[in-house]
Amino acid sequence: MDKIRSKPTASLKRRLLPAVAITLVGFVSYIAWSMSSEHSYSARLANLSIGSVEQGELSISVKGTGLLVPQHVRWVAANVSGRVDAIYRKPGAELKAGDVILRLSNPELVQDVEELKWELEAEAAQNRALEVDLASRVLDQEAQVLAAEMDYESARIKLEAEKSLLDEGNATVSKIDYQRSQLATRQFLNRWKIEQQRLEQLKENKTAQLAAAAARLNRLHKIMTRAEEQVQSLTVKAPDDGVLQALPLEPGQQVLLGNNMAKIADQDALIAELLIAERRIRDVRPGQLVTIDTRQSQINGTVIRVDPAVLDGTVQVDVAFTDALPEEARPDLSVDGTIYTAKLAQTLHVGRPYLAQNSGSSAIFKLSPDQRSAEKITVQFGIGSSEHIQVLSGLQPGDQIILSDSSQYQHLNQIRIQ
Repeated sequence: MDKIRSKPTASLKRRLLPAVAITLVGFVSYIAWSMSSEHSYSARLANLSIGSVEQGELSISVKGTGLLVPQHVRWVAANVSGRVDAIYRKPGAELKAGDVILRLSNPELVQDVEELKWELEAEAAQNRALEVDLASRVLDQEAQVLAAEMDYESARIKLEAEKSLLDEGNATVSKIDYQRSQLATRQFLNRWKIEQQRLEQLKENKTAQLAAAAARLNRLHKIMTRAEEQVQSLTVKAPDDGVLQALPLEPGQQVLLGNNMAKIADQDALIAELLIAERRIRDVRPGQLVTIDTRQSQINGTVIRVDPAVLDGTVQVDVAFTDALPEEARPDLSVDGTIYTAKLAQTLHVGRPYLAQNSGSSAIFKLSPDQRSAEKITVQFGIGSSEHIQVLSGLQPGDQIILSDSSQYQHLNQIRIQ
C-alpha cells in the first residue's frame, strides 16, 4: 500500500529564510568592501604601457603631417582671348621650355595682322615718296643758291671794274652807273644770303619731316610686332622646365585675357608643408632642424616659414631640404615631419604619460620594484615632445610608471598588477 509524502511544512521555510538573508548580506558586504579597497583594482601588465625614467640628453620635438609641394610654381596666363582648339599635354606630363601645351584660335587677331601689314607697306611707300620729294626740293634750292652766287659775283666784278675806271679818271663810266652797280651788287649779295638761309631751313625741314615719318613707321612696326606676338601667343608653350600640375581647360572652351591656363611646377625644387597643432606651435621657430619621413626615406631640412594664421586648429610650417631628394619625392606626396625645437643635456625624462601637460604636475602611477603593484604619486613635468617629457621632480632614474590611460582607476591610490 503506497504512502503519501507530505510537503515541507511552513516552519521549515521560516527557519531557512534567515540563513539565506545573512548569506546575501555577507556577500554584498564583501563586494562593497572589495570595491572600496585600495587593492581591489587589478590590471594586467601586458595590457599596460610602461615607461622607464632615464637621465641623459633629451631632444624636444614637434610632430606633424603634410605634403611635399613645389617651391616654385608658375601659372601660365592667357596673353590674348581665344577658344581652345587643341590640348597637347595632360597634368603630370614633364615639360621642357618651349613645349606646346595647347593651342587657341582667334580669327580677329589674324585679320588684324594682315591689315597692319598693308598699312605698314603703305606707310613705308609714303615715306620713300616724301624722302624723294624733299631731296628734290633741296636740290632746287641749291640751284637757286648757286644762281644767286653767280649773280653776285658778276655784279661784284662789274663794280670793281667801274671803280678802277673812275679812279683813273676815265669818263666812260658815270657816277650814276657806278652807284647803280653798287646797289645791284648789294642786292645780289643779300639775295645770295637769303637763298642760303632758305637752303638751310629746307634741309632742317627735310630732317624733321623724315624723322616724323620714321617715327610713324616705327610705331606701326611696334604695333605689328605686338600683333604678331599676340598671334604667336595663341600657341601656349611652357616657359620653363617642369611638371604640368593643372590644366583646367577643355577643347572648345573660351579663354579670356588674363585667365590662368596651366600650372607648372619645378619638381626638382620641393618643400614640405607641415600642419602643426596650434598648442605646439609656440616652440617652432625658423631655422630649426627637421626630419621628413616619406615612408621610404628620411630627409633632413630646416624650418623656413611659420604661418601666422591658425586654420582648423593647425598652423602651416614650411620646410626646405638640406639633403638631396629621394627618387620617390614628388608633388603632393604625403609625409610626416619631426621638428626639433630644443635639446636638453643630462636631464631626467620619460615617455609622455597619457594627458600629461608640459610645465605642469600630473598624478601618475609608479610601479613597485617587483611590478606587483602601482602607487599614485604626483610628478612635476617640464618641457616635452609628443613622445617624451622632462621630469622636474617626483621620480628618480630607473623608476617605472604607467603611461597608458589610467582614468578607470585614477580615484584609487594603489592598484594591483598581474
